[in-house]
Amino acid sequence: TNADQWKIVFYISGGIYFL
Repeated sequence: TNADQWKIVFYISGGIYFL
């Protein structure tokens, strides 16, 4: 799903997008 792809970006960016 797209959620899996966004989680990949999340881990690569170090969680900046989540914050």
